Amino acid sequence: MSTDSTRAAILDAARNVLLDEGWEAVSQPRVAEVAGVGRATVYRYWPQRLQLMQDVCSAEAPVTHAEPSGDLRADLLTELEAFRRAMQERRAGRVLIALAHRAMWEPGLAEVKGRFVDEGLSTLRRILETGVKEGSLDPEADLDGALAELAGALVYRQLILDQDLTSAMVESRLDAFLICYGRNPSGGPSRVL
Repeated sequence: MSTDSTRAAILDAARNVLLDEGWEAVSQPRVAEVAGVGRATVYRYWPQRLQLMQDVCSAEAPVTHAEPSGDLRADLLTELEAFRRAMQERRAGRVLIALAHRAMWEPGLAEVKGRFVDEGLSTLRRILETGVKEGSLDPEADLDGALAELAGALVYRQLILDQDLTSAMVESRLDAFLICYGRNPSGGPSRVL
């Protein structure tokens, strides 16, 4: 097995231990067992458990982002769908919760958490910023609040309510958001609630 494939197998095993057994179960000996490699191999690449966890969480951060087209609703929907798939299929939400929790006690993880969140939401933030600049969204909109309303609603439904995320949920959340924050061509709110 090449160095790259060995490292990838170890990271994959660590991810599986994290998702299936929890944060406390992730140790070099347990990961070595699951990966089918010797403990010394894991320790060679990751002498400290924190380093291993940083790399596992960093590997989970990437989300496939589409290039925005300029159509606000379509771009937001595409990005929220990518976020939903990452939460649902890759179980990124569980990694995020574990990371947010542990970062409170392990400062070395705070930077990883920041990168995880920034990477996951960067394109969504850019789309919202463009919507404000182009007049499609309320110029008074709080972008952090908007991100919380869009992505946070999905995180809440999956991780707190334990609901499977569906495309219909994403579309419904987006439409409710646009009703509140969208602007019609004359510059006024798209709908008065």
